[in-house]
Amino acid sequence: MATMPDVGEGLSEPVRGDDDAPILGPRNVAVERANPDLLVLPRAGAGAVPNLKFPLAAGRHRLLPGGWVREVTSRELPIATELAGVNMRLKAGGMCEMHWHGEAEWSYMISGRARITALDADGASFVDDVGEGDLWYFPAGIPHSIRGLEGGCEFLLVFDEGSFSENEASLSAHAVPSMAGAVPQRFSYRRLDQQPIRAAGATVRIADSSNFKLSTTIAAALVEVEPGAMRETHWHPNGGEWQYYLGGQGRLTVFAAAGKARTFDFSAGDVGYVPFAMGHHIENTGAGSLRLLEMFRSDRFVDVSLNQWMANRARLSRDRPVTARWRRRRQA
Repeated sequence: MATMPDVGEGLSEPVRGDDDAPILGPRNVAVERANPDLLVLPRAGAGAVPNLKFPLAAGRHRLLPGGWVREVTSRELPIATELAGVNMRLKAGGMCEMHWHGEAEWSYMISGRARITALDADGASFVDDVGEGDLWYFPAGIPHSIRGLEGGCEFLLVFDEGSFSENEASLSAHAVPSMAGAVPQRFSYRRLDQQPIRAAGATVRIADSSNFKLSTTIAAALVEVEPGAMRETHWHPNGGEWQYYLGGQGRLTVFAAAGKARTFDFSAGDVGYVPFAMGHHIENTGAGSLRLLEMFRSDRFVDVSLNQWMANRARLSRDRPVTARWRRRRQA
């Protein structure tokens, strides 16, 4: 005889008002707790919107002598065709040896310190030590290496091709060959030295080709949303948005055409994606700050606020001369 699963206290059931039918069969409690808005669909959710979330915790760790690596590509998140992400950990002395690839590489230092080295086409080298919050960008074809310094490090890599895979790279403790000369441009950027842009309940730091001139194919924003606040409804006219959640808990609602919408719950370490030009907003559902990276395959960060658009539309309607045809419509 079948028995009810032991689900513990406080677990939600697919019940809302008069719509209810508790689950009787087997349950994956951990997944349900992490995704309450999939179990009980918000009333704003309607229609068929594809999956827009993949937790890095569900990715495969590739363990190596110098550290480990895991990734989210279009294989794990098929909707994300423009960008792929790699999470890498290096022990002290562990190295991603000198290599190059046909895709540009952008990175955010999550924790610790690392030494990055790059070699340009003229044989000149660039060496810099980067720490938490710093960025780097290696254009396609530029040889580069990464070495963990004392205490090791962990970082996020983002590539401007959704199918890119890091699985062929190696981690070791080999030394980087010495190189002469100096590259005339910087491959790294101190994002946290930048004064944030402040809005109601949120701050943002933007890094794109306007201030990190070398970053011509990937633009990014570091967004922090205060408890109880929301990143207002907006959309991006220059590409899909690849997200990485650095801390806190949030709820992403995405609006597609023809009244379609879908809501996803996110925690630190999750990857999200918003398809091109789809309206969306992000709510902080946790007790602390919600921190996330918004990434775009573009040279510039661009967004359009729904509130701003509606305000401008109202202003233009007031300022524009009223035509005879419009008068007839209003009178009708």
